[in-house]
Amino acid sequence: MNIGVRAHDISAQNIPELFSKINKMGFGSVQLALKKSVKEFDLSSGSFSPGLAKYFKDALTKNNICVSVLGSYINPINPDDEERENALSFFEENLKYAKYIGADVVGTETGCLDTPEKTHGEENYQVFLSSMKRLVKTAEKLGVFIAIEAVSSHTINNPKKMKHFLDDIDSPNVLVILDTVNMLNLDNYKEHEKVIDEAFELYKDKIAVVHLKDFRFEDGHLLRTIPGEGEFNFDYLFKTLKKHKPHISMLMEENKEEDILRGKANLEKLFEEA
Repeated sequence: MNIGVRAHDISAQNIPELFSKINKMGFGSVQLALKKSVKEFDLSSGSFSPGLAKYFKDALTKNNICVSVLGSYINPINPDDEERENALSFFEENLKYAKYIGADVVGTETGCLDTPEKTHGEENYQVFLSSMKRLVKTAEKLGVFIAIEAVSSHTINNPKKMKHFLDDIDSPNVLVILDTVNMLNLDNYKEHEKVIDEAFELYKDKIAVVHLKDFRFEDGHLLRTIPGEGEFNFDYLFKTLKKHKPHISMLMEENKEEDILRGKANLEKLFEEA
């Protein structure tokens, strides 16, 4: 089971300490959001250099850790032109880091506006598509990959919309992070296996990474819980992955540090039994 963890869910004062700690916890891969994980210096836009990237790469190599996702989670549809430009520039800088540290993909969600109607409307989709065309052009030049993650409240909110985007962008450098729980809402959570099926039917070849989350339904809300202790059907997911995506990178997300090893043990047991 190729399971990893989100690096900024682990506390540490610097990068060497962080990766050493992750290694000792038994993880061999991470989702690394540099701005959230790096504590020892500022990583504002413009800080990239090959030397800085080598600093990260050396610490990763020393601890036998690979970067499954370089997290550059921006709002590519920000209605403020200046803020959107800053976000896109930041993402382009992360594409440079990916090339030097060997990250599998650079990941982002797709952003939201102040109402679902605006977020899911055609006008907003065209803004998103325009932003992504720019980023994809850079990724293709650098020979690196972008991975898009759908969220129920964001521009790309379900498998059908993801397929529509993949067809529109039409690039071999664009892949998908499958986060089933992120696509759930009060209408579909009871049948979330269908969301998994639809994603695999529409773009199985594009799925590069899987996020592992769990949820419980309480007082009319979907709440996160320790993986393996909620309502998510991991048996169904793992059977699907074993059949269609052997050895795919899987990443735990949104866990309290004190719960991570318990969740990891739950997932490993469930995977073995699937």
